[in-house]
Amino acid sequence: LTKCAALDIRAYCGNYNGPNDLKGFKGIIHFPYQWSNLALFENIQNELIHFVPSKEFIMDLKGNYAPVPIISDQNLECAEWYREENKDLFIYFDSWQDLKNKIETADYEIKNKNIKQFAATHKKTMIARWKEVFEEFNL
Repeated sequence: LTKCAALDIRAYCGNYNGPNDLKGFKGIIHFPYQWSNLALFENIQNELIHFVPSKEFIMDLKGNYAPVPIISDQNLECAEWYREENKDLFIYFDSWQDLKNKIETADYEIKNKNIKQFAATHKKTMIARWKEVFEEFNL
């Protein structure tokens, strides 16, 4: 929040009470702290844009920023935020100033449209996979 204030980026930091808390926000500045989490997919279903540090920037932040210790050179590609098939969901930034620039210049309408398409396909795929599981176990 201190970095956002210094860059004059309007930001909110508070208790998270589920995906509906974030409706109405233009985007989320996210620093991966696990390889994957449910909130990512909830936010994608709500068509929320994630601003995420680039691979290079998150490695620069490692050691200076508490939530990134699980991320390392060896496992960075395992994180949902850096997987090749997910790259179009996110807006990556290479520095704090780049974050400010991308927040100010992002085409939110096009990005939301891409996320909405991905979310619909992902939902359809996941439902089909769960149906297979239920059928296999006669549930």
